Amino acid sequence: MRCWWISSFCWVPLARHSQRHVERKSLVQVVHRSTTTATASAASTTPTMISLADFLQTQKQQSKIPKLVIGNPAGDADSILSALCWAYVVSLSSVNNNSNNQNSLLSLSPLASIPRHDLQTQRPETMLLLQWASVPVETVMDVHDVQTHPERFRGAEITLVDHNRLDSTAFPHLDWSVNNILDHHYDEGLYMDTCQTRDIAFQDDKATVASTTTMVAERATSEFSQVPSDVAILLLGTILLDSVNMNPAAGKGTPRDQAAIDALLSKTNWRDGKLVVKEDDPQLWDPETGRPHPSTLFDRLQQAKFDVKFWNALSVRDSLRLDYKEFTPSNGVPFGVSTVLLDWGSFVEKDSFPESITEYMQDTKISFLGIMCTFTSSDSDALNRQLILCATEKPQIEDMTKYFQALGEEDNLQLVETKESTLTMENLVVRIFDQGKVKASRKQVAPLLIRYFETCSSS
Repeated sequence: MRCWWISSFCWVPLARHSQRHVERKSLVQVVHRSTTTATASAASTTPTMISLADFLQTQKQQSKIPKLVIGNPAGDADSILSALCWAYVVSLSSVNNNSNNQNSLLSLSPLASIPRHDLQTQRPETMLLLQWASVPVETVMDVHDVQTHPERFRGAEITLVDHNRLDSTAFPHLDWSVNNILDHHYDEGLYMDTCQTRDIAFQDDKATVASTTTMVAERATSEFSQVPSDVAILLLGTILLDSVNMNPAAGKGTPRDQAAIDALLSKTNWRDGKLVVKEDDPQLWDPETGRPHPSTLFDRLQQAKFDVKFWNALSVRDSLRLDYKEFTPSNGVPFGVSTVLLDWGSFVEKDSFPESITEYMQDTKISFLGIMCTFTSSDSDALNRQLILCATEKPQIEDMTKYFQALGEEDNLQLVETKESTLTMENLVVRIFDQGKVKASRKQVAPLLIRYFETCSSS
């Protein structure tokens, strides 16, 4: 299947990626040509920058990967796309700032933190953005590449994005060292002795940006006179998703997010030919400027992400692992939190529901699992949340319930236990709560759980 892209206002067939690939040395030379004339205009420099797809293909073909950028194991849009874009932005800005060092372009290689198959089948909003950016999923390195050819990645220096604890169990015996962190989650205080940079946008128990891609956008708009459109659409779309289109009721967006959105819209050459767009879709793409309309862009991505048919078709196990994050408090006992984009009533109707939860907890070697059901009402776009506590022992659930109910006003999640809340099955106890404080996402709930396990739990 061949795609079409718009270049100089004319529709032309997009060549297969193998035809578009050029030699590594040529890619470096292309970037250098864009930086040799200091007075070159933004419009003339941006088209000479290599596409994100070509950059990814070049990085993937290296025989040895010295430096990796990795998102968190959940592999959501922010984790995957911030890794791709951060590697691109830092590598190309390094070339611009070190014109004599032709190896700079090869310094950072991004890695998708989930298998490509999962990316294709379980991340519809991420795939939609990659399609708009004309990035074939085959160009993206993933965790399967590490498992298949571990020697290529041995001894790599790691940049963590969208998390600040490397999942060492997923990458054992590779002698990796964490050298940089770019994140917006609770700081677990790790890698102080190895990190050159620890940029963690989390203060006073809350994130100061809604998305790591905001931090990437800040770097991109400061480094480039104009941001390439393929990178810009990935960053813009993810910021809009994570900030819920800067809706104040969601409580996600911050001034930094809004500034990043504005900068991307104004400092991107949307007509540079790198996007796959449809001229007959003026609701999404402005026919005069080529810029996407943010609200329509958000709506398209949100519809893909919250597609009820998609979520209903997933098994219990796939629903849990789709957006799962694991945490290890100072007592060394790990626990997990999964975000599921269905209401609890729909989720519990899935086949083999209790057995699948028990098996998932056994496979991940945890005794407590939090499930955050996040969904929109059928008659409105209002966000709703439910918190489900799953444990192998009933006393722990009762103790944790008391802990949440006793939290002060600032931390209180406004939990209201549902009718017939307690479900007791073999080796599993479940309690279900409606969460009145819908602004509290996993970024706020996880630190509360960490505090419970460190100060209140006797297990």
